[in-house]
Amino acid sequence: MGLLINPFRSINSHVLICKQLAECIDEKDFLEYLDEISGRFTIIDKFKNKTQVYGDAGGTRTIYYDKNHSIVSSHSHLIADLMNYTASEQALSVMSSKEFTGRKYLPGLLSPFNEIRPLTPNTRYTIEDKLVERFFPRRKLSTSKFNETIDEVTNVLRIQSKLIHELYKTSTSLTAGLDSRLTFAIQSDNLGDKDYFTHISNVNPMSFEEDVKIGKKLAELLNEKHTVYEYSTKIMDDDFKEFKSIWFKNVGMYRGSVYLFKTYADNYPSDRLHIRSNLAEIVRVYYKNREGSSSLEKIVNLYTKSDYKYNPLVLNSFKEFINIAKFDNEYFYNYNFADLFYWEHRMGMWHSWIVNESDAAYETFVPFNNRKLLKMMLSIPEEERNSDELFIRVINNINPALMDIPVNKKML
Repeated sequence: MGLLINPFRSINSHVLICKQLAECIDEKDFLEYLDEISGRFTIIDKFKNKTQVYGDAGGTRTIYYDKNHSIVSSHSHLIADLMNYTASEQALSVMSSKEFTGRKYLPGLLSPFNEIRPLTPNTRYTIEDKLVERFFPRRKLSTSKFNETIDEVTNVLRIQSKLIHELYKTSTSLTAGLDSRLTFAIQSDNLGDKDYFTHISNVNPMSFEEDVKIGKKLAELLNEKHTVYEYSTKIMDDDFKEFKSIWFKNVGMYRGSVYLFKTYADNYPSDRLHIRSNLAEIVRVYYKNREGSSSLEKIVNLYTKSDYKYNPLVLNSFKEFINIAKFDNEYFYNYNFADLFYWEHRMGMWHSWIVNESDAAYETFVPFNNRKLLKMMLSIPEEERNSDELFIRVINNINPALMDIPVNKKML
C-alpha cells in the first residue's frame, strides 16, 4: 500500500513489484528484494501462516500497533479511536517539558497513547504473535571503493528520478543547504514535469532570505517555476479549526507548525508529488560521538544534550527500545550504532511525523529512502562520508554547473 518503485530493476509498477515479491522463493530473497524498494509504503506479507508487516526503509509511512490486541494501523489515532484510548500524559509531558531543549521528539517507543507503540525502521511486526523482529542488518557492511560507489549511487538516483517522473508531476522543496542541492541535482537530470518551492514565515522572513535566493537561482538554471509559500501564525480562516483537527489526528498530538501545513493545504498543487531531501544525513556521520559500542548512556546522549536525558521516563523508554527493537551491537554486525540510531530513531520517530503532518497537503517521496542505496553509501569509508565529499561528487557527476552556486553561503 502506497508509493513504491524499484530503481535497481527499473520498475515503477507497484503491481509488478508486489508480484515479484510474492514470487520470492524464501525469506532471504524476499528481504533482499525489499531492500531494493524506494518510496513510502507498507507491505503486509503472509509467510508460513504468519502475517508480517513491513514499512519503507526510513519509516516515512508510519506503522503503529496495539500492545495488547492484534491491531496495526498507519496512525496512532486510528487505533486510539477504535479502542477508546486517551492521550498519554507521559508523551505530553515530554513535548511540553522546559527542561528538554533542542529538537523535541518522543523517546524510545513512546507514542501519543500509552497502549500503542510505533514500529521503527528495520524491524517488522508479526500480527499473530504480537512480535517485533529486527531483520536488518543481516550481514557485515563491506568497505567499498569511493569512486566506484559514487558512480553506482549516481546511476541509481538517476534511474529512480526517471521512474518517478514517468508517474508523477513533482514539486521539490529547496533551501540553501547541501542535502537540498543534491536532491535538486537528481531532479534536474530528467525532462519530467517539475517545479520548485521554498517556504518562509512572515514572523521572521529575513532568516529565510538565503533559502529563497538560492531556490530561485537554481530554478532559473532550468527555466523552471519557483514558488515562495509564505505562512502566518495568525491564520483565522473559518475552516482552520477543521484543518487543525485533521492535522492533529495525522500526528497524534500537537507539534510542529500547523500554520505552515495549512498554507500548503490551501496553495500546493493537488496533482504534484512533493520531493523531500531528508534521510541523506544517515550517511553523513550526523552524530560525532560514536566510539565504542551502543549502551543506554550513549543512546540518551545522542537523543538530547540537555539534562532531560536523565529523566526516568526517557531512560525507561530507551530501555524498552533497546529490548524490543533489539537495538544492541549484538545485532549490528559492523554498522556503527550512531548511524543506525539516526536512521531508526531520529528519522523513524521525528522525521516520519513531519511527513505525516504534511499529508493533508501532498504526498511525499524521499530519494534516499531505500535500504540498499543507504547501505551502498554507508559502505564508503567514514572519513569521506564525514567530509561531504560523497554528496559533492554526486552533484558534480550529474550537473557540474551546480558547483558554481554557493551552499549555505560557501562555495563547493
